[in-house]
Amino acid sequence: MQTAVQGRVVTFYADNQTADVQICAEDVYDTVEKKQIMVKPQVLKGIPVHMPKGGIFRITFPVEPGDTCLLVFSQTGYDHWLYSDKDVAGQIEKEPAQHLYRHHNRNDAFCIVGFETLPRVLTDYNPEDLEVRNTTNTQVVRLKKNGDIELETSTGISLTSESITLNGTTTINGPTTINDTLDVTSLTSLSGGLDVTGGTKTDSLEIDGQDFDSHKHSGVSSGGSVTGGVV
Repeated sequence: MQTAVQGRVVTFYADNQTADVQICAEDVYDTVEKKQIMVKPQVLKGIPVHMPKGGIFRITFPVEPGDTCLLVFSQTGYDHWLYSDKDVAGQIEKEPAQHLYRHHNRNDAFCIVGFETLPRVLTDYNPEDLEVRNTTNTQVVRLKKNGDIELETSTGISLTSESITLNGTTTINGPTTINDTLDVTSLTSLSGGLDVTGGTKTDSLEIDGQDFDSHKHSGVSSGGSVTGGVV
């Protein structure tokens, strides 16, 4: 009886999320001479690969040749379910569908990727937080116990949406480039210099405590003389 066995992905088919999988153990048979022989199993073809899903939401990830996995064998044949998305197999010529007679058969396997051999385990596993990451730990989404969420990458992060809203105090460390209009609807504090290239428009401007629209200068005289400071 086939129940579950370790395997290794040979080929993954992204179009239908199935894989060809090699069982990672020999079959052992007794001969009529009461000797035992070992035979390497054939590659199992077109095995459905488990991808986490609920409702309209899915988590997808690449599955590559060499990935280790667990093969689980169905209690009954699953042809009607896998190929036709049906809940019942029905009858063929008034007889139960032939695949229903298969039990724990290698033709009815499921592939669960994610199980690792000890030589391939993560060496920098985070035992405290939830992480979605790559093997080299250069791309990480981390949900921390204290409620913080961290995103880390060695390259870049791109957000695309019709509207992005940030609620709360926002700190930006490093140069910031804005390639379109910037609308500020409340008081903005700036510590440090401001370098502006191009025109600047404002309805009201206060500089060093003086209103720009109504300010006056001292020492005003006609001609090419220089005025005094702001009054």
